[in-house]
Order: sequence, then structure tokens, then C-alpha cells
Amino acid sequence: MPTPGGLIDLLPQELPSYRLSDTILQSALEFLVGEGFIQSYWERAERRGRPRRMYRLLSERLYAARELAHLWQLHTGCL
Repeated sequence: MPTPGGLIDLLPQELPSYRLSDTILQSALEFLVGEGFIQSYWERAERRGRPRRMYRLLSERLYAARELAHLWQLHTGCL
């Protein structure tokens, strides 16, 4: 599971040829929150000064999220 703030760091490992900016990732997360796929909340990590925004996939949207992930994998050529 990615660490707080680690999602943007995980992408180069998972998709080395795909480039994604922080701005685009933030827009995508805001879209997914707005569509009800994920929920955002603030959490203060141990040994860290300020709270960080965390995201959680909502279980009632898991099937639809898997469909979106499949489309993403088709788009990026990961299948």
C-alpha cells in the first residue's frame, strides 16, 4: 500500500514509461472523490508535522472502480 504522499512515487515503478504530474494526479483524485469512488480525509502521520490528505476506496464502488482500472490498463498497455 502506498505511503502518504507515495502514490506519485509509486507510478514510475509500476508504469516507467508513463509520466504524470502532481497536478494531474490531484485532479484525478478530486474527480474520483466527486464521483463517489473514493473518500478523502485528513490524518496526522506519526513523526510528521502537518496532517496529510488520505484517500480510501469506498467498498460500494469497488466493482465500478475495477472496471475503471481495467480501462486504464487498456489505455496504458498494461494488459
